[in-house]
Amino acid sequence: MYKLLIITLIIATHSASSDEHHYHYSFDVHGLMEHVLYPSSAVIWQSAGSVITLEGEQSLAPTTEQEWHNVEDHAAIIMETSNLLIMPGRGPNDEEWIALSQQLITTGGLAFKAAQARDSQALFDAGGALYQSCLACHEKYLISDE
Repeated sequence: MYKLLIITLIIATHSASSDEHHYHYSFDVHGLMEHVLYPSSAVIWQSAGSVITLEGEQSLAPTTEQEWHNVEDHAAIIMETSNLLIMPGRGPNDEEWIALSQQLITTGGLAFKAAQARDSQALFDAGGALYQSCLACHEKYLISDE
């Protein structure tokens, strides 16, 4: 489902006529975060580390090829969301917005490589780096409801 969503977003936003690009935004920044970036980030975070239950410590790391491929897919979505965030007219497009958005390429790439290597510790580290990227952007740009 997420692959179809991201492919639809990319196709919808890249129609060209002569030298002009015409973009159709299915979501504003908040919608993109809610429906694309956050769900994919949650897959990374829910696939890393461990939890302690009454039965003991349980690893959250993927255990099957399908689970690892799912992490790869969502890491790729995170990487591509960087480009969606900096498209003209979507975000503030100042230098800091662009730099923070482009961090998703790096942090998503770390998660992607960790999943390809089936390395649960590297995936945990990538999840932390992704969280720090999100936090840095939210500290600067998140509009509070208060």
